[in-house]
Amino acid sequence: VVTDEDLRFITEVLESFAEFLSNSWLRLAEALKERRRKDRELQLSRKEFAYHALEGGDSGGTDFDEIRNLAHKIGFTKLPNRVLVVRLESEAECQVPTIQFDLSFASALTAVDELCEGLNNVATAHLRKSGICVFFHNPPSRQGRTAEFFALRLASRLLHAIQEQGELKVRIGIGTAKDEWRHLAESYREASAALAGSTTSIAAYRKPTSSLANLLSYAEHLSQLLTERKLDEAKSAIASLPVLVSRCLGSEAEDFSAASVFFSGTLESLCFTARNLGCDADAIASIGNSPSASIERASDLFQLRE
Repeated sequence: VVTDEDLRFITEVLESFAEFLSNSWLRLAEALKERRRKDRELQLSRKEFAYHALEGGDSGGTDFDEIRNLAHKIGFTKLPNRVLVVRLESEAECQVPTIQFDLSFASALTAVDELCEGLNNVATAHLRKSGICVFFHNPPSRQGRTAEFFALRLASRLLHAIQEQGELKVRIGIGTAKDEWRHLAESYREASAALAGSTTSIAAYRKPTSSLANLLSYAEHLSQLLTERKLDEAKSAIASLPVLVSRCLGSEAEDFSAASVFFSGTLESLCFTARNLGCDADAIASIGNSPSASIERASDLFQLRE
């Protein structure tokens, strides 16, 4: 038996406790909302940095101060000088229901983000056309430990983290370290070329042979002809590509990977040049997608050249 005064006291205590809980949950909800907002801003900043880096700083007149501020905003104390490309198998390749693929893909992205967030001077960005790019600062060689060891260790950790999250197959390409952020696009292309020219889980870029180097110089020449609007010369030069590839790379089966990398890279370079000249981006994408898909489907050198 308790008195009315005791009941009123107990009720006041419970009401105060209820008000405390309500305020606590409200503050927690506001804190979570603010955290999600900051996470979205961080993700957008990463994509913006990746966009400027892969465009080589030529888009929008990006200067050093702007890219440095972006890098600082996403957590870099030293500007990145190297790129990894994480390639997950597509939905068509893994042949699983769409919902299961979406879940596995999202889990893989989360694993990459969580690992990179816990490392210094490492950031990731998932771009629709460029895939999953990991930008990082590769320290120079010191005390007998080479710079390659750092990149290989990072790639191994990413590979292990993704494999723990799901069944999607993953491969990682490693570009070379650069001396300036404007050359990160080149490191990205090297990482993509390493993936195209190898079947291993982790593929590091190696400098091309002299023959392939000559072909790459020729591809640059094609873009230069387009830039100077020498269209007739450009058409003739492009028409001679199959013969030139046969002469430089030969016609053996083992030359298929090198030729595939060359044709894919040349196609991408020509489309990029056309966009810079003012061609409609959607039209260029439509034109580029068809031969790009044909290159991927090609099973021999003859189909590749066609």
